Amino acid sequence: MLGDANWRLFERTRETAHRQEAERSVDKAFELQPDLPEAYNARARGLIAEGLYEEAVATAQRAVKLDPEYAMGWANLGRAHQMAGNYDAGLEAIRTAIELAPENFQHQMHLGNFFQHFREYDEAIAAYEAAADLKPDSPMAWNNIATIYLRTGKLQEAIVALEKSIEIKDRASSRSNLGTAYYMLERYGEAVPHYQRAAEIEPNNATYWGNLGESLRILDREPEAVEAYEHAVELARKVVEQTPLDPQSHRRLALWCARARNLDCAAEEAAYAYELQPEDAQILLMNAIVCCLNRNEFGALDWLERSVRFGMGRAEIEMEPDLTALHS
Repeated sequence: MLGDANWRLFERTRETAHRQEAERSVDKAFELQPDLPEAYNARARGLIAEGLYEEAVATAQRAVKLDPEYAMGWANLGRAHQMAGNYDAGLEAIRTAIELAPENFQHQMHLGNFFQHFREYDEAIAAYEAAADLKPDSPMAWNNIATIYLRTGKLQEAIVALEKSIEIKDRASSRSNLGTAYYMLERYGEAVPHYQRAAEIEPNNATYWGNLGESLRILDREPEAVEAYEHAVELARKVVEQTPLDPQSHRRLALWCARARNLDCAAEEAAYAYELQPEDAQILLMNAIVCCLNRNEFGALDWLERSVRFGMGRAEIEMEPDLTALHS
């Protein structure tokens, strides 16, 4: 349990100390009981955090083989399959977790995350709403409902859900999403304080600094924007160093390099992310952004078309400021 908790903290903060403590604790668990399903589950969580998805699948499968009634093990196996791109196996695993523990709201959250990952937004919001019904005071459930509204362009509905989430608990992800809702409404001045608050709550998260930089840039606060972008690049690069085989880590570094106009870095990282995971819609979109910034509009359109083919939605494309050259 201590190892699992530290892996969760590492996923959120990317701090080496949490990773080291997680590995130490899980190793000790195996030393005490070599066939412990929970230890295999904790190790699988760590492998997911490091982007080693196929290894995570094999390890999580060991957990549920040892204990077929272990609901959290099935949920984690679903997450591993999800990140590895194994749709059918992932969905079956998460639904098994729900059947074993139907009152556990977290399994509905996993189901929502699964559908969101594969851009099945109606199914995702139904799962998040089921989670909110099971646990009405869950800030994560309301935040994730809002995330779907953002991705489908339902901005006022997103704001209502995010304000409810923040009322329950002031979390960085909810603040950042609220900033994004105002950004998409072109109310940039109102977006800034929410992005600032997100970066204050979780100062080691590159995304929050990068989002802050984008809102500052559009308000012509260029020196502050550059500083925020450079900090985002620095943080994202540290994550890549810790998880070099995670394609999403490379995609995020590419994004903030692009925003900071370090286009060589952006192109290199986007290409490597694509090499690691060639059918991911977000990675394909990232390569479109790089092409657009390099004034290769036809190349950008090609990447963009492929991104749409793998599920990228219209609202997500329209909110990308670096694709404005394609608007004509």
